[in-house]
Amino acid sequence: MQCSSYLAIATEAARQFFHERLKLDGPFRYFFPSITIKSALAVPPAGTQVEIVTTMKFSSINTELLPAGVSEHDSAYLVHPTAMDTCIQLALIAAHKGSLKDLKKSFVPTSMTNVSLWSWANSDQMDRLTESKGKVFAKGAPFGQRVLVGHCQLFSSENKPLLEIETLECTQYAEALDELGTTDRHPYLRTIWKPDVEKIDANFAVDSLLDLIVHKYPSLDICEIFDNGSSISDELQTALDGGSSLHRYKSYTLHSLESELDLQPTRLKYDSFPGIKVQKINHDDDPEKKFHLVILTQPRVDEPTLRHCKDLLAEDGMILLHKSGSTSESIVAPLLPSQGLQIIRQDSTFFLIGSSTVSLPQAPREVVLVTRNRPTDFDFNVQKCLESTEVTTKLLSLQDTETDVKTGTTYVFIVESSGSLFHESLTEKELVNLQAIASGAQDILWATHGDLIAGGDPNAGLVVGLGRCLTTENPTLNFRTLDLDNRDPVQTAGNIKTVLNAVDKFGSGLDTEFMVKDSVFHVARLARDPLLDQFFVAGAEAEPNMVPYNKEERLRLAIERIGIFDTLYFKEDEHAPPLEPIEVEVEVKAIGLNMKDFATLQGTYNSDIIGLEGAGIVRKVGVDVTNVAVGDRVNWFGFGNFRTIERVDSRFLQKLRPEESFNEMACLMVPFLTAYYGLIHAAKLQRGETVLIHSGTGGTDILDHGTMDMSPFRRAASFVAMDLVLDAKHRPELVSSILSDIMQYYREGKIQLLPNIDVFPVSDISDAFKVFANQSRIGRVVVSFESETIRSVMKRKSTNFKSNGAYLLVGCLGGLGRCLARHMAEHGARHFIFLGRSGEDRPEAASMIRDFRNAGITMDVVKGSVVNLCDVQKAVELAGGPILGVVQGVMALDDRLFTGHNLESWEYAIRPKVTGTWNLHNAVAGHALDFFLMLGSTSAFYGFSTQSNYAAGNSFLEYFARFRQAQGLPATTISLTVVSEVGFGLLRTGVHTINEAGFIDLIDTAIAKAPPPSWKYDPLATTHIVTGLEPLQLSADIDIDSSRFWRQSRAGPVINAVLAKKSGDAVGGGKAKRSMLLSDIREMILEKFSQTFNVAVEDINPEAELVRFGMDSMIVTSLRTWCYKTFAVDIPTSDFMSLTLTAEWLAQNIFDARKG
Repeated sequence: MQCSSYLAIATEAARQFFHERLKLDGPFRYFFPSITIKSALAVPPAGTQVEIVTTMKFSSINTELLPAGVSEHDSAYLVHPTAMDTCIQLALIAAHKGSLKDLKKSFVPTSMTNVSLWSWANSDQMDRLTESKGKVFAKGAPFGQRVLVGHCQLFSSENKPLLEIETLECTQYAEALDELGTTDRHPYLRTIWKPDVEKIDANFAVDSLLDLIVHKYPSLDICEIFDNGSSISDELQTALDGGSSLHRYKSYTLHSLESELDLQPTRLKYDSFPGIKVQKINHDDDPEKKFHLVILTQPRVDEPTLRHCKDLLAEDGMILLHKSGSTSESIVAPLLPSQGLQIIRQDSTFFLIGSSTVSLPQAPREVVLVTRNRPTDFDFNVQKCLESTEVTTKLLSLQDTETDVKTGTTYVFIVESSGSLFHESLTEKELVNLQAIASGAQDILWATHGDLIAGGDPNAGLVVGLGRCLTTENPTLNFRTLDLDNRDPVQTAGNIKTVLNAVDKFGSGLDTEFMVKDSVFHVARLARDPLLDQFFVAGAEAEPNMVPYNKEERLRLAIERIGIFDTLYFKEDEHAPPLEPIEVEVEVKAIGLNMKDFATLQGTYNSDIIGLEGAGIVRKVGVDVTNVAVGDRVNWFGFGNFRTIERVDSRFLQKLRPEESFNEMACLMVPFLTAYYGLIHAAKLQRGETVLIHSGTGGTDILDHGTMDMSPFRRAASFVAMDLVLDAKHRPELVSSILSDIMQYYREGKIQLLPNIDVFPVSDISDAFKVFANQSRIGRVVVSFESETIRSVMKRKSTNFKSNGAYLLVGCLGGLGRCLARHMAEHGARHFIFLGRSGEDRPEAASMIRDFRNAGITMDVVKGSVVNLCDVQKAVELAGGPILGVVQGVMALDDRLFTGHNLESWEYAIRPKVTGTWNLHNAVAGHALDFFLMLGSTSAFYGFSTQSNYAAGNSFLEYFARFRQAQGLPATTISLTVVSEVGFGLLRTGVHTINEAGFIDLIDTAIAKAPPPSWKYDPLATTHIVTGLEPLQLSADIDIDSSRFWRQSRAGPVINAVLAKKSGDAVGGGKAKRSMLLSDIREMILEKFSQTFNVAVEDINPEAELVRFGMDSMIVTSLRTWCYKTFAVDIPTSDFMSLTLTAEWLAQNIFDARKG
């Protein structure tokens, strides 16, 4: 808005000026040939939020000419500043091709050229704006390293011009330092089912008791007792994900019973692990803290040690004793009875020891068995089995009219013993009776027989989403689900009794969702997928690293932070258009640095050209190229981009001889071309005339000076301006001829190479630019690509879509769907079939379809419903060949409390998800799909109030993916969080959003072949991706007491991350704060200052003001970035610019900040 306000002020000043001098009657145009906004780049105070870009998407939009809420006493404007701001921001979005997925940096307007505003008043008084619509048109494109150039127009509702900015320049705003990075990133979570350690039989073969314990109870207070002989702590931390924000413990304390043991190495080892403490303790000490789990890793054990372990235990606590030769069962078991302990279970590594006096819980005394119709033999047998365990039961049919719902009674639903209740069979009467029970009961257990964990009937999963919402809508309701892999009434009754007997151990909250497979109870937890994390990091903009240099890879130079040459790196070069007829493709061997390259990367000059000269080997030639051939050694002058494989105009190439070195020839052209062209062609130098050659004129630009000294003109001196780039564009034949002359003069000995050529391998390119920046440098600087390594970021390739088949997208003509379709088209898809209720009715959808068709992409649109099998079959038939992929993105909402639904409103959100997905599955059965992607929502996971039917449909999708995978068919379901820039936003507390780029990365991840599971027991967990719960992005302000989700065990280790953030113990930004002494920090700072100022460390007094070494803005920015990356501490720019800044002051402040 700052720029818009300047423009509004300028317009008002012009209006007052002209209206005082001219009689204006009718339309009038205000024209500003040039506006420069320098103060727009002023750095705001620390903590100030700068919002630059809105979320509009297209290069033409409608806008309000008068924003809502403007006071009638507000100033009058020709164009309101907010409307101007919309025009400017639309140009920014247009520069990103209407998509925000690549807009990762902020830009502010810095100059405007040829600005026009129109007044359509019929008098010399400005009319007050009224509420009306206007139309904005804009275009834009990037220019150079940090500039966007745009053009925008604003028209009234009568199509009268109001504002035009012919050339708008926007400059990149300095980015914040606290980027997320790629360390400790877990953007995509899994829902993993594992055996319930409390309910497994003693004979069940367990691979890892510790894994099952922390899966069931991920928020335990754990104590490990170790000594110098213990060597398994690292193994324990691996099992507990100790170094991750998703660690599977609440706190972890390492106790040593050895008084002489030095604990400092252990403290340093685990210093970056959240929630870990290391301390000594004596046998006789009275422990201040009690623990849920004590892990004993000592090689020997005795009664005092066991007694001490028991004293450390909280109520119902357990001991995990490591097995060894001296801790076998025959040795350990006799020691336990005297302590009131016993061995409960064991695996190959540990004994699990607990209290020998365990009180068995009592099941409810009164249970109502809810059946669907008249009781069947199955129902009677379940009742009989329950009553044999002294439980009073009563049978109730959903067909009955039930009005007397007892709050103290447990209602057990066995209505799905022979099939799904909710899939196209629920009646109005059944719904009404179900609503009555759900609103009056306090305890409900719902049994299904879908074998969901193994990919059985996904219809059984509908009730899971319903139950989550019911517990949100009715806080007193305890709603549990139990899915079984069989329909045996005896096993069903026994499993029901097990769930009813469950107790809340450790106060961690009762599990509410159970599955039984092969007689083993399983519980689910949110968990990270290490391989999925690696897949994400591989595709993220990771930290640049030194990697082996492959000359076949297309890379180009980039810079993370303009002006800081330490942040130079190479990234993938995606620009590879067809070779022009006169172009040559060259494998670069060396590039000579010039002032324009330096100034562009420093930020003092804007250019889209980096690398004016170089040398290399020809790889390809255009059809009209005759002067060079493939394999020739060449040097060139031209419009480079500092690429490893460059495109060059063949007219600016010169063939090299075998003895002519790449490094020398890469820096020959520009200086002699400048001298030859400037003196002979531009200045018309004649014999006998005098020339002043000033050292270091490469950085001098006449345009930087607002006024010129006129005195030289008295002597008839001439000033001639020249620009080699412009001359090469407009007079290529002349420049080509001069380049040929230069090579001839060099070979004849008339000119010689410049002395003092400093050559740097491309791996040291930062040092090359730093040397170039040295004002005392004389000579040339060359970057050689004859290097074994290069500093590079290799981004994972986006998914490539095939062009020899069709992709069926359902419900994908809204914001998210159009975003997805654009991405697919950009990466190879050439035939889309859209099925949706609106068809091409929406202007945005019609516009996209029209653009795709103009680009030669086949677009078939079926206006219909996925619920209608005929519409689905019609869409499939339009493929005319193979269907390669399906996206089920349909969404329907009818928000109301569950008790407020009738059958029609209930099924409004259910049928598109359930019936529609079955229709798609059946219709494409004959096609070999690459993917079958279903877009769900986090609403199913959270159980948001008023969305019971929508949540039920989404939970069905989760289990439908398991169903297809179990049959060997591709399928993935995404529980999608809010997408902040496109799509339908479900604004709820507790989750974080993702942007359009994050959505595209998520789609690529979901479509790619899932990595094999790194866990046991639940291989089909790879079919489901949960988003919106990445610890690094969750807020510490989440009210975990206001949502049932955060109080349920299935949240898993995510709750530990939230609690750590609330307590301030979280390791944020992916930067673990390793413990450092003040002296260590001081030493590192002095070493950095020594490198920065080229002064010996011993010559820097830590107490001396640094200003005496010469601090400028570039050095300040470089040091600030280094401090953050090295110490994870952000020191304000103003502190670095202080005249009193010393190394000692900086070290002390960093040390204090790290202590917290």
